[in-house]
Amino acid sequence: MVLCCTVYLPGFFSIPPVDRDESRFAQASRQMFESVALPEAERDEELHSGGLAVPMVGGKPRLNKPPLIYWLQAGSAALFTGGDPLKDAIWMYRVPSLLAGLVTVLATWRLGVSMFDPRAGWVAGALLAVAPVFVWEAHQARADMVMVACTTLAMWQLWQLWRAAANADTGGSRLGRWAAVVLLWVCVALGVLTKGPITPMVVVLTALTLAVLSRGRARSRSSSQGNRGIAPAGGWRWLWSLNPLLGLVIVAARALALVVRRCAAGGARPLLVDRVRRGVCARGECEGGALGASGVPPRAAGGVVLAGIAPDGVVGCAHGGSGFRAAGVSTPRRSQPRGRDPDAADGIARATTPTASLRARIRGLLPYLGHLRTSQPAEAFLLAWLVPTWIVFELVGTKLPHYTMPMYPAVALITARGLLVWIPSPIPHPERARLGAYIWFGVGAVLLLGLGFAWLMTPGGVLKWSAVLGLALAAYALVKAFRTIPMLEFRRTQAWSMLAVWPLLVTFLVAVAPGVFGLSRSAHRAAAELAGDRPVTWVGFQEDSVTWFARGRPSFTSPDDLTEWFGEHGDGVAIVSVTAEDSYLQHLMELRPSRFVFGVHYAKGRMEKMAIVERIRD
Repeated sequence: MVLCCTVYLPGFFSIPPVDRDESRFAQASRQMFESVALPEAERDEELHSGGLAVPMVGGKPRLNKPPLIYWLQAGSAALFTGGDPLKDAIWMYRVPSLLAGLVTVLATWRLGVSMFDPRAGWVAGALLAVAPVFVWEAHQARADMVMVACTTLAMWQLWQLWRAAANADTGGSRLGRWAAVVLLWVCVALGVLTKGPITPMVVVLTALTLAVLSRGRARSRSSSQGNRGIAPAGGWRWLWSLNPLLGLVIVAARALALVVRRCAAGGARPLLVDRVRRGVCARGECEGGALGASGVPPRAAGGVVLAGIAPDGVVGCAHGGSGFRAAGVSTPRRSQPRGRDPDAADGIARATTPTASLRARIRGLLPYLGHLRTSQPAEAFLLAWLVPTWIVFELVGTKLPHYTMPMYPAVALITARGLLVWIPSPIPHPERARLGAYIWFGVGAVLLLGLGFAWLMTPGGVLKWSAVLGLALAAYALVKAFRTIPMLEFRRTQAWSMLAVWPLLVTFLVAVAPGVFGLSRSAHRAAAELAGDRPVTWVGFQEDSVTWFARGRPSFTSPDDLTEWFGEHGDGVAIVSVTAEDSYLQHLMELRPSRFVFGVHYAKGRMEKMAIVERIRD
């Protein structure tokens, strides 16, 4: 928890609203909060007509995401403001993501302790805590971190049920198994209410894969060899131990109650299904979406996962391989005796021989998977968690890092497992291990250089120059990690990699992110100081953070209509994007820029110059 707080709290209060998703989520939660907290006379029918059932951004419903995240964020803001929406701040809407990050790390730690031993649990939790994507999502008022927390908790309960079904000695009490089943489906239902089908997809695919691994040769081999402490889970019959009908009732009841309440709101609410479909397709999550035809190369999802969970990716592949190779070696686990299966050993040999044909590799893989199921149920569970989910994300057109976050706890557990059983010599292909480590060292070097460039582009200040220490510490740790690679001392490589990523993250969050994402805030503050109570409009800059600062009532004006707007609001102030539009220069006889604001328009990937413009007064 201390490690989490050292990377989750820096920048948590100072980073401004980030376009575009965070600003939309936070504004929808704010309007939901205002719809019940503001006096009825102060409510706007256009902004607050959705109540607690329909999220609204401005005057438009936002129905492409389920409502749980909005309820959590609105409740957090209500708690910290004492019920006064006018006292809210963006960090109040980030608290659910922060808590969800802590829950996910703790659940991963408990999974590691239950699967392997306390060392593996601690290492996996620590690796996940400092994963860059996790750290960033803990700073974002979005749904992804809460969804990952629900998914990880559900997988924790699924593992408890799988272990009880697979282990003949520790079946557990009937009451305990029923509690695990109920908690499993409650977590799945909460995941559905957070971000739709992702949580049930991961759980169902894992359960189906485990059922496949429970059948065939593993079952016959276990019955012929006698009880070694690990018994087959009964193939497809194991799925019935999860009480899928009860799960369907729990999930359907949650979803049906939501749909009925939203449709009962009337008006455009019956268009819920169509809006959800369009919202998903527009984000590239199904074929034909705006991002679905982006031409992302095959196997890109795996690279996105490893890059997003650095420093696990530094040696994660080599560690994972050593962890799974241990299936053919006697490496005792606490209270789980295992033996060496001759058929599985021959299968491993056939599957890993460099000159083996594809057919021989496939034939050798089948007994290996069966042995993995009976001798190492934890590794089999992680394999069932990762592979089918990875295949699904490969089929999705968009490869954004936060899409694959449900896989990250499994990657951290595999890395921790492999790290603790790592033997640098002899290994089958040492040159491949070195090459993989060098590649991920290159990723770290690119991150360091990119952060240094962003630091140079950030407006100056005390915090900016204090970041030099963090960059220097990260560079030193990367050099130390690089020097351990030739000797294959990957435990030290992993330790130095974690020491490198920590100052990189803190430097980015404290000294870089507030400036990089602060263009809207700086322009809004400059205009507010000049305008006071006078009307303000934005020209050439239409981002959702503007809607946040305007509390759902933004004013956007096209460059061609700027003169007309000043004709109606003679004392008004315009915030004009000079980079995008310089048409106001045609009216210098009437208008003048009073102040300029410089910053990064990260949504467009360019530097931006904003002019605070007002009419010249006689």
